[in-house]
Amino acid sequence: MYKSGNYKQALDHSSAVYNQNPLRTDNLLLLGAIYYQLHNYDMCIAKNEEALRIEPRFAECYGNMANAWKEKGDIDVAIRYYMIAIELRPNFADAWSNLASAYMRKGRFNEAAQCCRQALQLNPLLVDAHSNLGNLMKAQGLVQEAYSCYLEALRIQPTFAIAWSNLAGLFMDSGDLNRALQYYKEAVKLKPTFPDAYLNLGNIYKALGMPQEAIVCYQRAVQTRPNNAIALGNLASTYYERGQLDLAILHYKQAIACDQRFLEAYNNLGNALKDVGRVDEAIQCYNVGFFFPAHLGFIFSNYCC
Repeated sequence: MYKSGNYKQALDHSSAVYNQNPLRTDNLLLLGAIYYQLHNYDMCIAKNEEALRIEPRFAECYGNMANAWKEKGDIDVAIRYYMIAIELRPNFADAWSNLASAYMRKGRFNEAAQCCRQALQLNPLLVDAHSNLGNLMKAQGLVQEAYSCYLEALRIQPTFAIAWSNLAGLFMDSGDLNRALQYYKEAVKLKPTFPDAYLNLGNIYKALGMPQEAIVCYQRAVQTRPNNAIALGNLASTYYERGQLDLAILHYKQAIACDQRFLEAYNNLGNALKDVGRVDEAIQCYNVGFFFPAHLGFIFSNYCC
C-alpha cells in the first residue's frame, strides 16, 4: 500500500498493527514514513522518536526525522540528524544524499557536492543523489551538467517523477515552455501527489494564456499540500486577472493565513479589495508592508491551514 502511494490506506493498516503491538520499531518507522508522505511532519517526528526510545541506534529513524525537519524549514536540526544517522551507519547512501540537499539549502555547495559523491560512491544507482547533484550544478549555473545528471537519474529509473520535474525546470528557465509543459505533465502522471510540479505546471499554463488549466493545477497543488501559500496566491492572482474578485480575495486571505509573512499577497489583496470598493481594508493591507505585523488580525481571523 505504501509503495503504491495509497498512504491513507497504509496509515489505517499500520495503525491497526500499532494498536496490536506498539513496540514494533519497523512499524513505527513505516508510520513515520507514511505521515511524512501525508505532510504531517510533526507526527512523522513523533513516531520516529517513539521508535528511538525502543531502539536508540536506529539510523533510519534519524534520517527520517531529518527529512521532516528539513520540510519544516529547520535545516540546522535536519543536518544534525543526518549526521547522527551517518555516524550510526556510515554506508547510509540515502542519508548522504539528503544531507547534500540540506547543505544546498544553506548555500554550502562544496559540502553538498562531497555528500552527493559519497552517496553515489556507496550506491551508483541512487537516483536521488543524481538528481541532487543536478540541482547543485543548476544552482552554480552549470546547466549542461545539471541536464546530464537528471538524464542519468531517468536512465536508471524512467519513472522517477522528481527528475522529470527538475528537467522541466531547466526548460522552463530557458523559456522553452512547451518542453517544460511536457515534462511537468510526465512528473504529475508518475506522481499524482506532487504539489511543486502542479504549481509549476500551473505557472506554465498561465504564461501560455490558459488560465482555466492553470486554475486546475493550482487547485491540485493545494489539494496535495493544503498549506501551500504560493499555490493559493497564484490561484488568487489568476482569479483576479479573470475579474473574479470575490474568489481572488478569498484565496489571497487563505494564502496569508498559511504564511503571515507573504507580503506580496497582502499587496495583491489590497488591490482586489480596492477594486471592489473596500478601500479601508485595502489600506490596511498596504500598511502591512510598512508596519508588519501590527495589522494582521483583521485578515486571517476566520481562516487557518
